[in-house]
Amino acid sequence: MKKTVKQICASVLTVVMLLSVVPTMKITATAATQSGTCGDNLTWTYSTATCKLVIDGTGAMYDYPLVDRPWETYEANIKSVVIGNGVTTIGDYAFDRCGSLTSVIIGNSVIIIGEGAFRNCDSLTSITIGNNVTTIERAVFYDCDSLTSVTIPESVTTIETVFYECDSLTSIEVDADNKYYSSDSFGVLYNKKKTELIQYPIGNKRTAFTIPDGVTTIGEGAFRNCTSLTSVTIPGGVTTIAGSAFYNCNSLTSVIIPDSVTTIGYRVFFACNSLTDVYYSGSEEEWNKIEIGDDNSALLRVTIHFKTTESNDVGDVNGDRKINSSDALSCLQHSVGKTKLTGSAFIAADVDKNGKINSADALKILQYSVGKIEKL
Repeated sequence: MKKTVKQICASVLTVVMLLSVVPTMKITATAATQSGTCGDNLTWTYSTATCKLVIDGTGAMYDYPLVDRPWETYEANIKSVVIGNGVTTIGDYAFDRCGSLTSVIIGNSVIIIGEGAFRNCDSLTSITIGNNVTTIERAVFYDCDSLTSVTIPESVTTIETVFYECDSLTSIEVDADNKYYSSDSFGVLYNKKKTELIQYPIGNKRTAFTIPDGVTTIGEGAFRNCTSLTSVTIPGGVTTIAGSAFYNCNSLTSVIIPDSVTTIGYRVFFACNSLTDVYYSGSEEEWNKIEIGDDNSALLRVTIHFKTTESNDVGDVNGDRKINSSDALSCLQHSVGKTKLTGSAFIAADVDKNGKINSADALKILQYSVGKIEKL
């Protein structure tokens, strides 16, 4: 009988021990997944096993002005974010400082990507933007150092200054059917009509760039931190260079500015410490009429080369005070890419003053040199 009692007691003890283990096992399982709310009808779920954060539900996310994100405890470990279909907005600064985040997929229901949403995501290399996004607000990708390319879908109607400090960005592509924006073969972002250059991809390693004909406005911060550029040619027709356009282009040594420019905004050439020469196609009197914003002290220490009234300035490409076939040849070689004219040589070769050098300029120089035309 005692043996039976002992056996029964042992069995009961075993059952009790097993029951006590079950809740512990459940806690361990749920500890691998954390969740909560991030909108009136939105939930977030984070897996510590996969380091994936998923936003699900319907409607708008809450904004998170730099603090109090519900996943803040895990933000250093988040590697991927998926915004599910049903979500309509991504909140301001929602994923700011998620330093391990490498990929983002944005569902097709999202309409607005809020200000600074992916700011300071240093490891972000891949982002898929849903095909119903209309608005990409200011600083969305600020300081995303690893981002190399972005594709803007057809649906986007508003892009603010979103790519500051994206040091590896080499290309911004825009869907050809987008009615508001466009891009070119260099990966530069423009408005649809290409009258405004909005953003040059600052990770591009080319050293010289000629802004294409037709552009009338260089947008805010368009070339900011483009540390590889040493020379930029601005074509005739540009009237406005907006604030911070060349901010911290610290390798920039020369800029060609046409006499069509009427406004140079705030801090356009701020921290351009290597800038030594500005070639202006107008007179000193015309230059002094340009509205120049504050913090452009670089323009006070550079040499500004003004157009003079001497006849040999136009067409004298090689600067020997003569206009002949060698000057025309220099134009042709530039037009086919065999040589590159910059600075005063570019201004002299650009006979038509349209911001580019081609065979038409070469022909006029040649005709002038043999007396077929009297004036360039």
